[in-house]
Amino acid sequence: MVLGIIGMGFIWWVVRGATSGVPNKRQAFVELACEFVDRQAKDIFQGDRRFIAPVALTVFVWVLLMNAMDFLPVDIIGWVTHFFAPHGFRIVRPPTSTRRSPSRSRYGC
Repeated sequence: MVLGIIGMGFIWWVVRGATSGVPNKRQAFVELACEFVDRQAKDIFQGDRRFIAPVALTVFVWVLLMNAMDFLPVDIIGWVTHFFAPHGFRIVRPPTSTRRSPSRSRYGC
């Protein structure tokens, strides 16, 4: 959800800074992405693209943001909490069972 808000905020930021003259770098990036997605939609779908192109652009931005999420340093939360608690932040995981389900043990998996 936060990732979607960040994506919408980025698009809003680009739209606010858009000019009709010479585009700046962020506007050129968004125009390039829109043209890329529109070209792909035109090559794949031969009919009316009024619905397909915006959906394709939404999926493109969502996948781009999800892949960019791998760059976030998730372990920094534990590092920061070590300053406040001696044991830091611990993730509570549900207990796992070493037993196999009856259906899997029957076939030797």
